[in-house]
Amino acid sequence: MIKVLWQNENGVSLLIVLMTLVILTLLGTALATISFANVKLTTNDRDYQSTYYIAEAGVNQAYAQMKSQVLVTYETRNNEESFFSSINDYIFSELNNQTYKNFEKSFSEQPKANITIKQLTNQNPREYKISSEGVIGKRTRTVEKVVEVKWVSKNAVPSIPSNVALIVRESVTLTGSAKINGDVQLLNGGNNKITLNGGGNIYHSDKTSRGTVHVESNYVDNVLDVPNWYRDSPKVVGSSSLFNLESLNGLLNIAPSSTSNTLENINISGNRDQEISLSSNSFTEKVSIEGSNNLDIHIGDADYHLVVDNFNLGQGHVNIIGSGTLHLHVLDTFNIGGSSTINKNGNINQFNLYYYGSNQFKLGGGTTDKRLTICKRC
Repeated sequence: MIKVLWQNENGVSLLIVLMTLVILTLLGTALATISFANVKLTTNDRDYQSTYYIAEAGVNQAYAQMKSQVLVTYETRNNEESFFSSINDYIFSELNNQTYKNFEKSFSEQPKANITIKQLTNQNPREYKISSEGVIGKRTRTVEKVVEVKWVSKNAVPSIPSNVALIVRESVTLTGSAKINGDVQLLNGGNNKITLNGGGNIYHSDKTSRGTVHVESNYVDNVLDVPNWYRDSPKVVGSSSLFNLESLNGLLNIAPSSTSNTLENINISGNRDQEISLSSNSFTEKVSIEGSNNLDIHIGDADYHLVVDNFNLGQGHVNIIGSGTLHLHVLDTFNIGGSSTINKNGNINQFNLYYYGSNQFKLGGGTTDKRLTICKRC
């Protein structure tokens, strides 16, 4: 009897061991399955997140390039139409359909971001949508960003009367065959405010006929100070609609801070010419030209402001190259003499001079210039 019970107990023990092994095997298999699924899910999630980061990096890179170009274009365009035209040319020729591959490899795969840009609106401000498709192997993910580009009107020169070359507050002195080709407006009339001597004179913009000085009507008879032997003195006419110089105050006050580039001093002497090309508004402390040398300023088809502390054209020539307009702001001293010329072969719309100095504005020698000149303290 005792022997039988012992044998039964051995059978129960074996059964318990077998059941334990089965349970452990099932648990191990389940845990292995769960672990494998988790590893696979983690890998997929990693790849999914990686493609998102590539897409995000692509859209940010395209946005940075677009922003940089918008700022550069705004510097060189003075109206809304040309601004947006230039922006669109850049976007759809340089950015749209571009592929960025400047990423580190991800598990032997080369990531890339495919960029597409769509214009959403036509008005100002204008909206664009940047789409970036991140790609790693066969996995893709897209990130989008809507960008608003706005044109903000600049302080522009108010409409200037036709054929006017010089608008001055107080007085003008022309000596030594200096010439102004275009009419003159004298805002504060008085006796002997326009002085001509040594051949200096004021001509019409066609250079073949006498120019005209516009003053308040009660100063017509006494404003000219010329020698008795002078011939073909300019006509003096009374005007009740002289230019309002105060309308330029905003432009005159902000011009010195409108530059984004500093140039080295320009000193030209001996037997040499010099060329500079402007691609943005610029500042230089000094421009000095002697010895009948030339300074060619290339502006392309854009409008630029060049701010100068001291401008000395003792005997030389300044040539404006391009179809745009150069606005020259002279803050302190302005001297021009000898047989100097400024924009001689250009047209009056290519060059505007703004003089801020406290000294009297004078043209001497055989000076010839073709520009609009506006003096804050003349």
